Order: sequence, then C-alpha cells, then structure tokens
Amino acid sequence: MTRKSLCFLYFFELTIIIGIVWRAKIWQQFLFDSTLITEKTNWRFKPFPFQITPRNGCVPGIKTLFIIHTSVLNERRRAAIRETYTNPVWMDRFHFRTIFVTARSESDRVESQLKAESDKYGDILQNGHIDAYRNLTIKFLNWMRYVRDECPDVEAILKLDDDILPNIFEIFHDFDANRISKENTMTCLKGQDSSITVRNKSSHWYVSRKAHPGDYWETFCHSSAIIFSPDLFPRLIAQIEKKEFYTSVDDAFITGQIASEIGGIKRDFRLYGKRYLLNGQPGWEALIDVPMITGKVVFGEYVTSTQMKRIFNELTILRGNVTDPPDHFPQSVKQGPINED
Repeated sequence: MTRKSLCFLYFFELTIIIGIVWRAKIWQQFLFDSTLITEKTNWRFKPFPFQITPRNGCVPGIKTLFIIHTSVLNERRRAAIRETYTNPVWMDRFHFRTIFVTARSESDRVESQLKAESDKYGDILQNGHIDAYRNLTIKFLNWMRYVRDECPDVEAILKLDDDILPNIFEIFHDFDANRISKENTMTCLKGQDSSITVRNKSSHWYVSRKAHPGDYWETFCHSSAIIFSPDLFPRLIAQIEKKEFYTSVDDAFITGQIASEIGGIKRDFRLYGKRYLLNGQPGWEALIDVPMITGKVVFGEYVTSTQMKRIFNELTILRGNVTDPPDHFPQSVKQGPINED
C-alpha cells in the first residue's frame, strides 16, 4: 500500500472516530467536566473559567470553610473582614479558612488592584463572568464547583455576604456541641414565607415563567448567611446543570427550587432562625450593637466597616479573648485621704 493510500486510510479512520465522539457528546465531559451538561443547559450554568484561585483556601486538616460573596469593588469591606473575624489569629484558633468569591470587572484598573490583593493575601476566587447583581447565581454555582473539586476534607461551609458580621464564638461553640449538622443540611434563616416570583422584567429579581412556573417560591434559606454540609453540592450542581432557563435569584433558586426538586434535603431554621438582624430599619447602627454584643444575634448586617470592627472588638473583650494591656504604675492611684479612717 502506498504512502498516499495509508494517509487517506488514517484520515478516514480519524474522521469516523471524531464523528462517534461528537455524536456521543463525550467532548462535553472534557469541555465542561460534567456529563450532565447538555446542549439544552443554559450557558450561564456551564462552568466559567476561574481568573484567580486562592492559594490558602482548602489546606489539609481544615474542616470549616468561610465563603464570602463580595463585589469586586468592595476592597475596604474585605480589609475589615481580614482585620476582624477572619484574622489569622481566629482562623488558627478555630481551624477554618476563608475564600472571598468575586467576579470580573470591566475596568482594567480594578482588575489590577484585585490581582495585587490576591497576590498579597491568597484568599480570592475570581469567576470569569462580569460581576453584576443578576449574575449572583453564576457566582454561587461556580464556587460550589470549586469546593466540590478542590476541598475534599471540608466538613462545613459558612456562606456569607460581605456586609454580615458573624459571631464566630457562638458559631464554633455550636460546632463543638454538635448542634450544627454536617450531613445533608442547610442551617439558615428562613426566607420570607409565600415570597412572590417577580415577573416585572425591569426588576433585579425578575424570573421568567419558563424558569419558575409557580407564582410563589418554595421554602428557601435567606442568602445572607447559610451553613452548608458539603455533601449537598454534587446534587445541587447536577440539578442546576439540567436547567434550560436562567434564574438570578440565587437563594430562592438554589436553596428553594433546586433543593425541593432534589427532595430530602434538610433545612434547619430552628438553630439560628431568630438570631439574625438584617438591615431595613431607621437608626440601624444603634439597633444592631447591643444584640450582637450580648449574643442575642449571631448574624448581624452592619452599615459601616468602622461599626463592624467596633462590635467585633467588643465581642472579643467580652469573651475574654482580649484584655486591656497591663499598666506600669508603681502603686494604686486610689490611695484615698491620708491620715484619715
């Protein structure tokens, strides 16, 4: 057989193999790393490449992971969080790590600043989509994929918004007392009962009837702070990847609609259900301080980073973790009157 005939035969066989692979959709397993993604899967539910990944996130021996949703622009909030409840002192004491989850900016300057921040702290996970309110579900889905694939030792994930202050002393006390389930459970604040699905296309919360036919959302967790057992993520991700139509209301969609479709997932509203304090009232700064400091509230939404740092410092003092430094006076300044009884 001539060389020309051999080349033609090899080319013919290669064409047949490519055709079989394409028709079998084997290529999707390599492109999307999931056999459940099909041509009907909404493109927003397909994996976006990560632009930045953390170097200090899922290290061996760490059982608890804090995932903090943050806008790419919220550098000051991230700085305040690193200074307070995710300070290395507390991460080492309670054996947890932190990942800030964000997405892309259309500004080269902001992108450069985020890259420098990541180089310094190593705690940022940046998704490849644009950071926008209606992309929150994409952000949520992609960090779940990251945890599923990169954090096999983690036993609990606390997902937070970056304007929420958690009382980590109460939370880890509850972990130690086995009050927080690490199997098939979301521990959270119950979302508003009979929450209406919004059909107004100009709204941030718009959902098409094709995406969610019902006029009311299923029971769901409020997105401000949720503790997940990570065994939920493979099922949640697989169910989302079946969806043809996009939904931007991340908490109601993922912890409500998707969880209900899967069935059997537990939602613990009892443990912290009455211990959230979220914004929306006049004079907010005066209302949040005392409930947070006394331990009545475990998750509080703060207004300014200064307020958050003040509350957290008070918590550390009251818990006996921080005390005033010793003075060096030679004797008491409270001697009283001399030569009197």
